[in-house]
Amino acid sequence: MSTSSPVTTTPAPHSTTLLLLSLPPSTFLSLDLFSFTTSLTPQTHPFHGLKLLPLGLHHVSISPGPLSDFSPRTGIWFHASGAPGSVLALRWDERRGELVVVGEEDECVGGRERWVKWWYEGSLVEYRSRGGAGMQEVGDSRVWRELVGLVGEGTLRRVLGPEEQVCVGSGVVRVWRVDGASSAGQDRDDEILQKIPLPHGPQSVEVDKAGASDHNQTLNLLPIDLKRTFPPNAVGRERTLAAQDRSWYLSHLVNTYLVPHSHYPPVNYTVTIDPGSRELLGELELCFIHALTLSNFSCAEAYVRTLALCLTCEERILTNPEFYHKLIEVLITQLGQGLDCFAPPDAVAEEQDEGGEGRGGVDAWAPDWLTEGPTPVPKLLRRFFRTLKRLLAESELEVDRRVLEGLLERFGELEKVVEERFRWVVDAGKVVKRGMVMLEDGEMVELELAGLLGEEEDEEGEGPVVVVEEEEEM
Repeated sequence: MSTSSPVTTTPAPHSTTLLLLSLPPSTFLSLDLFSFTTSLTPQTHPFHGLKLLPLGLHHVSISPGPLSDFSPRTGIWFHASGAPGSVLALRWDERRGELVVVGEEDECVGGRERWVKWWYEGSLVEYRSRGGAGMQEVGDSRVWRELVGLVGEGTLRRVLGPEEQVCVGSGVVRVWRVDGASSAGQDRDDEILQKIPLPHGPQSVEVDKAGASDHNQTLNLLPIDLKRTFPPNAVGRERTLAAQDRSWYLSHLVNTYLVPHSHYPPVNYTVTIDPGSRELLGELELCFIHALTLSNFSCAEAYVRTLALCLTCEERILTNPEFYHKLIEVLITQLGQGLDCFAPPDAVAEEQDEGGEGRGGVDAWAPDWLTEGPTPVPKLLRRFFRTLKRLLAESELEVDRRVLEGLLERFGELEKVVEERFRWVVDAGKVVKRGMVMLEDGEMVELELAGLLGEEEDEEGEGPVVVVEEEEEM
């Protein structure tokens, strides 16, 4: 853990300034929901950073060169405290292939007078500014706060490792690093992960030997194994039931891996769920941001795994309904305004040309990792909806019925979002599965939709559940 002393005075005494120095030409940069290519910014002077950052958690990421699915990307998390004179200076280190914290004495900063000049001449882009060639900002700081509202220092420290402490003004800012090549242990052997380039390119071997940078960062994500969701001593029918209802496994993971790290809640967090559940949703939010801004494969996989675990529980729905209310709220934000904020520019242009946003034109943009693979999110939502409906039909206690009715009402808001924006079918009962169709020659034939949106879909995919009825002993 290292300590630096960046510049400490700013013309706006109660806001934070972020200096981004020595960036390569045409660098694609994003800060929260604000993204652009530095060579296309509208100011007449060279770009040197952003000013007037609001209080709270921020994530800055860059891709040094043309943006593509496999562009090397690196990012930093930090918290803007708003302390008097908060200026965080970051410089692109070409040799190490990452952003490094620099102090006032660094030659690229040139002292207080130099960067104050940048402030007034327009070399610093205002955080809330909109428009301009090559610039894109969708949403506002409120949407960003909702997207990362459950990410606390404990979450960052557990997933990304120890922070770097930076002296800023009268306080200390904690900085966490992550890049697109960072991976969780369970994903290390995946063929897709092997194709992702390291941020520092062909110099990787030489740089790693010198110890200048560690780009083999391991993400300490929740070790979810959906093929082993039963207790260690479970046999036979116990294993089958635990595979169908993963409530025990979810509670086991939360209590074992998350509760010990849940002592650092997010700033201004209002207690609505237990600390372990809050930490779980914090990791879900963190993975969502990393998957979209850094194209981090492990985080995309972890996001879907976490949803697959949470949405295939039954007992936990009734024992911890507050968690599921919060989970649905998080999904509404992510799948609603959240995806719009991170849509590629070409996808945004296509929607505008077609009059889209999922209504009457093309569907709203969604990344492939949400809709493909053995457990696509639309399929998980359909299963969870059926579970809620079945539990409500089987429930005999009035208190349980009220809980389930409340969850179904809240889930209806999520269903409306995904059906309008992506045309995902959540309620399979709305789809006609059998009917008569007239062919071109006028012949009428009966068609049946099988294998899609049917009840049998739960038994598909990787490691399907096999239920064996045991004969009673005579």
